[in-house]
Amino acid sequence: MLIHPDKAHLQQCLANIREHLAWLGLELNDKTQIFPLRNGVDYLGFHSYLTESGKVVRKIRTSSKKRVKRKIRKFKLKFARGEMDFADIHRSMQSWLAHAKHGHTDRLRSKLLEQCVFLRS
Repeated sequence: MLIHPDKAHLQQCLANIREHLAWLGLELNDKTQIFPLRNGVDYLGFHSYLTESGKVVRKIRTSSKKRVKRKIRKFKLKFARGEMDFADIHRSMQSWLAHAKHGHTDRLRSKLLEQCVFLRS
């Protein structure tokens, strides 16, 4: 990811990168693009964008939130049927929560943990 205020400079960088990759026998995929930073950037499961004050905000993608909520519902059913135990669910949730911690997700993580209340019974 390259960030620069001058679009022409970025286009020159992209041309240089393509040239170097061609020398190595490689090429960029179709997702490579130049766009205004005000649109934000989707990267590694997060949508990062700049606020008016210049602060960077990282939020979990909506698709990632939906996926983990669906996963919790499946955990609940499997736990009730005895197909999963606490350790399996705990391990999976800790992994996702550690990933989510890299963004602005305090409230989201709290809400998801509340949905795991079925593990306490």
